[in-house]
Amino acid sequence: MTVTEQALDTVDPISSADGRRWVPRWRLPAAWRRPLAIAGVVIVVFWVIVMIFAPLLAPYDPLAQDSARFLPPSPEHWFGTDGVGRDVLSRVIYGSRISIPIAVMLVLLSLVIGATIGALSGYFGGGVDAVAMRVVDLFFAFPAIILAMAVSAALGPSLVNAVLAIVVVSWPAYARVTRSLVIGLRDSNFVAASRLIGASPARTLGRDIAPNILGPIVVISTLELGNAILLLAGLSYLGLGAVPPTPEWGAMVSEGSRVFYNYWVALFPGLAILSIVLAFNFIGDSLRDALDPRTSRAVQSMEL
Repeated sequence: MTVTEQALDTVDPISSADGRRWVPRWRLPAAWRRPLAIAGVVIVVFWVIVMIFAPLLAPYDPLAQDSARFLPPSPEHWFGTDGVGRDVLSRVIYGSRISIPIAVMLVLLSLVIGATIGALSGYFGGGVDAVAMRVVDLFFAFPAIILAMAVSAALGPSLVNAVLAIVVVSWPAYARVTRSLVIGLRDSNFVAASRLIGASPARTLGRDIAPNILGPIVVISTLELGNAILLLAGLSYLGLGAVPPTPEWGAMVSEGSRVFYNYWVALFPGLAILSIVLAFNFIGDSLRDALDPRTSRAVQSMEL
């Protein structure tokens, strides 16, 4: 039974003036009815709303230095102020407009590059596979954060260079997973039939193989959203990402770490990072359970 069939539950007959008619009753898959899945969706929706309506929600200009330095949380400044009198709440709100869209862009770029290389490597095999996988192994030989720091330091501190650095260290994971999925399908009967009728490799990969590997790739991409936010925040924390006065969460944590006794400067942007990363991990786990038939049946049997 597919996820769509699970979502469409049995139909209920209801009475009406014209007689009996059948009305389908829709239910969410079991994987999405668990508390962690619901919490993840709620948190992500919350941050998306904050990101979209930031100008309306922020009580102050995130760059304005109109208040006293290091004011603790109060009714006037719910999250307090930082070392130059800027409202921390406003900066956290505007920080969502940087961290979340950039994380999505990072994952999309890494996915396109890695999935393309992995698909070609797995489909053609031979020398193409050997060269591509040796390059992937070379990237995996270095810790991701160390390699990202090296690339970002070589290019110079900025958000654009941080994005390039994170893409450089992120695409090999997609390439490795896509390659293994394509290798598992390239000798299938439907792929062989596509070749026999003269389909090109691009058509075979795009029309026959891609739809069958989409589920695991979507799960990995969702989980990698949290990692992308952490990497971006880590580079900004080290001074290799966003430059002042940009309201970026990692840079705000870095500023607060230098005045740790004023805990609110680093606490609230840190909680923002924690919440969105956990939310993407919860959603990724739920997607995995929903898209994997065996896991989905196990979750459903636990609820019965």
